[in-house]
Amino acid sequence: MRVFAGTNGDKATEIKGFGESIGAAATNYFGGIFASEDPEVALSHGANLQEFEVNNVMDLGELKHSVFYEEGGYELAKDAVSEHIHWADDEEVEHLIDVALEEEDPNEETAEILKEPSEYEVGWYCQGLAGVIAKAFGADAVCLPDEHGCSLLVLPGAKIL
Repeated sequence: MRVFAGTNGDKATEIKGFGESIGAAATNYFGGIFASEDPEVALSHGANLQEFEVNNVMDLGELKHSVFYEEGGYELAKDAVSEHIHWADDEEVEHLIDVALEEEDPNEETAEILKEPSEYEVGWYCQGLAGVIAKAFGADAVCLPDEHGCSLLVLPGAKIL
């Protein structure tokens, strides 16, 4: 499936992963690039249109099913989150999974675990963790609810066109 992202900067030459540097003093909170199937929606976020090819897209419901009902799914999610939030204990990782999959709302505990002061940054990190979990299940994009209904978080490894 071809999807589109709008940017006011240069087009991406690679998709940076969760927590990777994206320039001087900037971090990729999302672990990917948000895109849409609709180029007009993408252009509402920037004048330069970028295209990606994604072949294994999970929506949040599919991701939840994989984590909570597939054999070994929860352990796979825990391993994926632990790899990126290595300082968190098991209970904290479980909390982050629940928040990333929108089973719980982010709260002060979430912010403390992530060491992020802003509620926006906490939300961004949690979206990024949903991408980390989806990537562990082989997805190259995950559809997350937003102001457009659903936007695709295109993950590292997806094809840049």
